[in-house]
Amino acid sequence: MIEGFEDFTPDNDPHGEHDAGFLYRDVIGQWHTRWTDDSTRPALSVMWKFDY
Repeated sequence: MIEGFEDFTPDNDPHGEHDAGFLYRDVIGQWHTRWTDDSTRPALSVMWKFDY
């Protein structure tokens, strides 16, 4: 999911570098690229960053 991540926005990528992002795993174990505020609220958040 990191390799194919394309959910960059001005909020999560203010400098347009496409070098960081978040992945979220919900309570049933599925991974997502967007936060959800419903009953399947993420049980785990993973932030990744390439430091070049």
